[in-house]
Amino acid sequence: MHEFIKAIGLNNKVYYNHEHSLIKNIFYPTQGSSDHFLKCRILKYLYSKFINGDVNDKLEQYSKLTLEFVNLGCNVGIVQKEINELLKFGLLESENIISDTEWNQLPTEDFNVSISSKGYYYFTNLINRFSYLDLVLQDVPIFNVTSFQKLIAIFPKADAKGKRFLFDRKNVITTFINYLKEEELKQSGEMMKRYGSVVTEIEEGGLNKDFIKINELI
Repeated sequence: MHEFIKAIGLNNKVYYNHEHSLIKNIFYPTQGSSDHFLKCRILKYLYSKFINGDVNDKLEQYSKLTLEFVNLGCNVGIVQKEINELLKFGLLESENIISDTEWNQLPTEDFNVSISSKGYYYFTNLINRFSYLDLVLQDVPIFNVTSFQKLIAIFPKADAKGKRFLFDRKNVITTFINYLKEEELKQSGEMMKRYGSVVTEIEEGGLNKDFIKINELI
């Protein structure tokens, strides 16, 4: 799986850049925000509607979705921009927005959104995997100076063939996960009570199993 994700994500480049890759970086906050987790939480909200209801129940009004996170302390403009990006990524869908058509702003009238099949895969599988984290951490903004310096110091350089040692990559991801845990401690109690820990779900959703397999190889 890792080589497949790497081939798609790097797009013939040595290092990952979310602006040019087909693999979207869920942990890259929208402009003006330092919240690595809001995209994940929006996906979780719509994922829960999808699995707990019938076909019609998977839809949510854009205004109601926005209000859900505003009521938990998020800035309304930030929430709207995160939803906007998820729609552009194709991780959310709406009958009002055609995914293969270029658009620059949301419709002026209220509309329904839902998690797409692509968004379902990202949330339930991809973001929990070593291969995804190994890719996207390469351009995630790090808002803690100590963590940033630590990641820079241990980040393995690629050789002429674009290869990096597996042991070093695992150490970087472990450090990145620890950074995310520290950032998650800054989330409001209301947010954590309602949505739980994104990092714990990543670990239990696949990363811990990937680490076990990697430990058998190194």
